[in-house]
Amino acid sequence: MRFASFKGEKTINDLVSRLFNIKGPGSSAAQKQAASSLIAANPQLKDLAAVPVGTVLSVPDLPHPVNLAELTPPPAVLLSQPGALALDRLGALRQTVAAVAATGTSDANATIALVQNPDVQAAAAQNPALAQLLPQIAQQAQADLQEIQTEQALYDQAIAQMQQILAKFGT
Repeated sequence: MRFASFKGEKTINDLVSRLFNIKGPGSSAAQKQAASSLIAANPQLKDLAAVPVGTVLSVPDLPHPVNLAELTPPPAVLLSQPGALALDRLGALRQTVAAVAATGTSDANATIALVQNPDVQAAAAQNPALAQLLPQIAQQAQADLQEIQTEQALYDQAIAQMQQILAKFGT
């Protein structure tokens, strides 16, 4: 049995696409077979939203080629090498930070787009209270974008430093 880490995929097909190299004729049926086998080996994947990023998954042996770059050492090996486990978890943390930042960025950009929407602008022209609030809302969304970028850079820098320190210990 092989193992991989869950990276926060939104659908089982996204996970299958990352873990297996399924292409060509019959790929749709092969994708379904791989998804079914993956869920059978990891029942928690029935609700991807409840699976924490970094969760170790069993990758079933299938006739489809596996994306070797996505495999991780077995959990017993990780536990016998605490540095390797820490590095694995730091990689998962980095991906979680990126996902949270992407969501925040998307939300802030959606707010900015809404404020700039012609219908909202027309409504603001008819409502002085709304007209007064829109610039504040846009300004806050811009500030949120800046804060997200700053915090993500700080987290990335801290995680990279921790990874460098762990690498020095010969994980």
